[in-house]
Amino acid sequence: MRSGFQRLALVALVALLSVTAMSKLAACSNGDRSYETQPAGDGSALFDETFDLRSGGDLVVDFRSADLEVRTRDGEGARVRVEARGSRGAEAFERSQFSATGDGDRLLLATEQDRRGMTRGSFQVIVEAPRDMSVTIDVGSGEVEITDIEGELVVDTGSGDVEGGSVGGDVQIETGSGEVEVGTVGGRVAVSTGSGDIDLTTLGKDPVSLRTGSGEIELTLEKGAGFDLAISTGSGEIESDRDLDFSGSVRERDAGGTIGGGGADLRVRTGSGDVSIRTR
Repeated sequence: MRSGFQRLALVALVALLSVTAMSKLAACSNGDRSYETQPAGDGSALFDETFDLRSGGDLVVDFRSADLEVRTRDGEGARVRVEARGSRGAEAFERSQFSATGDGDRLLLATEQDRRGMTRGSFQVIVEAPRDMSVTIDVGSGEVEITDIEGELVVDTGSGDVEGGSVGGDVQIETGSGEVEVGTVGGRVAVSTGSGDIDLTTLGKDPVSLRTGSGEIELTLEKGAGFDLAISTGSGEIESDRDLDFSGSVRERDAGGTIGGGGADLRVRTGSGDVSIRTR
């Protein structure tokens, strides 16, 4: 005959097993992707899954708040890993309703708006994917870092720095507040930030538009490239290489004319900050 203490222990054990089973079932129902929330701590693996993603495919990211790092490589297939940051990173991830779905041509990563109030913790999403792809990123708040890609890059972030390697196609980046740095761009360029520096190199002869409310702009052009140039700064200096083939007028706060005999539009504007045009 069981004592009262033994009966209480048995009931507690049954309850614990029931909760564990329900947790596993809920995890597996999230887009057929399961994850296990780990104890709090930096670097905790909250999600780690592989997906089919063919070369020439698309990576689409829609986050409310998270840091993102995209590491590219040769070959096909993708891996998505989520790591906690801070002691409440696991809680932040759980409340984000993170999802990852893919069909081979497109990989979609998303979080939902947490309507239960602010969570102090944060997490980072790390993606390993083919270099031959296009990337579209929409992040409410968070840092974005991406290595070389051969397709197009589109980034829209409310707050956070954006750092990229070489981009074979067009680049369109808009951030409410944050610095933007892109290695080289082979297509059109449109970059805008409410506050932050811009540093970029363009390889082609496609239109370029760089704008910041407050910050320095440094643009590097290929030698011999032709552009119709218009530069303005509310408060700052305009500098350029001596060997820049420029024809036009330069005043204290603006410059206009042609580079290399003219070509596509090149528009640079900063509300407060220096502008530097270099060649390589």
